[in-house]
Amino acid sequence: MFSLITSPVLLALTVLHLSSVFAIPTAETSSMDMKYPLEPLTLSLPVYPTPNSPLVNVTGTIEDAIAAAVAMNPNWHSDFASIRDQILEDLNFASSISSPNQQEKNDGNEFKPQAAIQVESMDCRYGFAADYNVVSSQLWAIALTPGQPTLHFRRCGRISCSAEKGEPGVEVRWCNLTDQEDIGLDSYATIQIAASEVLYRCPVTWNPVKGIHGRTVVVGGWDVGISATTC
Repeated sequence: MFSLITSPVLLALTVLHLSSVFAIPTAETSSMDMKYPLEPLTLSLPVYPTPNSPLVNVTGTIEDAIAAAVAMNPNWHSDFASIRDQILEDLNFASSISSPNQQEKNDGNEFKPQAAIQVESMDCRYGFAADYNVVSSQLWAIALTPGQPTLHFRRCGRISCSAEKGEPGVEVRWCNLTDQEDIGLDSYATIQIAASEVLYRCPVTWNPVKGIHGRTVVVGGWDVGISATTC
């Protein structure tokens, strides 16, 4: 048994509610800092898991860099499998939870990140739930990226945006929140660690798969956010 909604006010409110419930997240609605424009980033990845490996340099996302590396080395994924598995296992090196200034030991692995951050605040309401497994699988590649990232003030850089065909994408976005200072970080591992804080501190969702979203604001005037979006 049901009744039709005859009140124009109730009908309008119902339509507004349904449109918000079923809205598809877009890059504009899921941006952590909509007022800051995106700045293209140049990312590099090693082609082979050796100290003197050539690098591929790509202006785009980590997914673009991986595609370029695979084009040069079709066995790239299998070559880096053990390194990938170690980094995924060691995602708990986001040590700021217990000691913000603790420096992670390298243990002789050149690809294992060494970085420390101090979290200023967390925003677990930011964005839309992104596939947890996709997020974690992309964070290891960010940690693998050599170089020292820089970003102009009041700008954002899209580090990662991964999407399966027909599915919402997963975005990792880094923003410089300062008004007058460009920011340079020691490594991309620093960004990866800030993103990992979302995995540790924000609650997961199940709708229908395991999801995660949120933003880490870091002392020093920058942040990293994870959200579902369109790529």
